Amino acid sequence: MSLAVPAFHVYGHKLPCQIKYSTRRLDGYGLTDGEGMERLWSFLRRFARVTKEMTPSHRLDLLTDGLLHYGRRKSTDMEMQLLQRLDRAEKVTVLAEEDISSVIKEAPVLISERDIERWKKREMDVAQHTVKPTSTDEELVQW
Repeated sequence: MSLAVPAFHVYGHKLPCQIKYSTRRLDGYGLTDGEGMERLWSFLRRFARVTKEMTPSHRLDLLTDGLLHYGRRKSTDMEMQLLQRLDRAEKVTVLAEEDISSVIKEAPVLISERDIERWKKREMDVAQHTVKPTSTDEELVQW
C-alpha cells in the first residue's frame, strides 16, 4: 500500500514532503474531484425547511431516509460515472503527452524522456535526504 497527501492539503507541508507524498508526483494516483461533500450538503439543504419544526427523532428518520436514497442513487450511477471519468482521464493523458512533447521540442536545449526521469529521481533523492543538494538544486529544496 502506498500513501499520499491530497493535492489541496499537500501545500501545507514542507517541500520535501510535497515531493515525496503529493498525488501529482506519485505514479498511480489520479486527480480527484474533491466536491463530493459539497454535493451531499447541497442535497441535504432541501431538508432544512421541512425538518426545522420536527422532533429530533422524526428529523433523524427523515434525514436517514434521504441519505439512504442519496447513497442508492450514487451507487446506481457509479458505473456511468467511472466510465465518464475513464474517458476524461484518457483524453487528459493524450493532451498532457502532447503538451510535454511540444515543450520538449520548443526547449532551447535537447531534452529527452530519460532526462526528465533522471530529474524526477534526483528530486526524490534530495527530498529523501539520500543525496545532498548541490547549488543547482537550491530552487528544489530550501533547507
